[in-house]
Amino acid sequence: MVQAITGSAPVSGEREVPYTLIRPDGGQGRAVCFVCPGASYLFDKPLLHFSTMTLLRFGADVVHVRYAYGKDNTVFWNLPEDERSRVMQEDVRAVTERVLHHSDYEQVLFLGKSIGTLPIVNGVCRSPRHAQAAVILLTPLLTLQTVADHLLTCPQAVFLAIGTGDPYYSEPVIRLLAKTRPNVTLHIVPQANHALEIGLDAEASLDVLRSLMRDMALFLSDRLPIPAR
Repeated sequence: MVQAITGSAPVSGEREVPYTLIRPDGGQGRAVCFVCPGASYLFDKPLLHFSTMTLLRFGADVVHVRYAYGKDNTVFWNLPEDERSRVMQEDVRAVTERVLHHSDYEQVLFLGKSIGTLPIVNGVCRSPRHAQAAVILLTPLLTLQTVADHLLTCPQAVFLAIGTGDPYYSEPVIRLLAKTRPNVTLHIVPQANHALEIGLDAEASLDVLRSLMRDMALFLSDRLPIPAR
């Protein structure tokens, strides 16, 4: 049985970031993955739901970082881009430190979707503490210069998935990553949008999801052999 534990991590002042720690079979996993959602693409959406399922199958604990940066959070969205990234980095750092303070893991991973890739690329990937972490980026914001720059110098093993129909897709950045960064595994989906879906074609979109989970599992298998049952 999967066990879910809720908690919160203090950030600054009276602000706290809630999170949910999900464990396979009720016991602590060998690894942990911190999952950072998009602004409106939350944990019940297909990419994050099935990513969580895949991680649990590999025996990893999964931490859903439940910050609230939907479009109704006007204070956040009125901040400059670099300030939004800084605030999100603080939130993810607080949850990461809280969870890792209480548990030892063989491997630490981070997974982000859309804006949730900002604290990973701009924070985690530049932190010496997480130099050995593995990173999964779903539809990262490649058109932002800071994201492109930090990805091109990121030392961690990275799995990056994005569609060519995504407004944040950048062919020049993808070409540079493919040419200069052997640590980055690219999963490029022709015509897929920011949800990694093919318009209103349900069958094609399901094929995309199936292919993504298969390639993500291959990336994970190099770091987390599936535990014997």
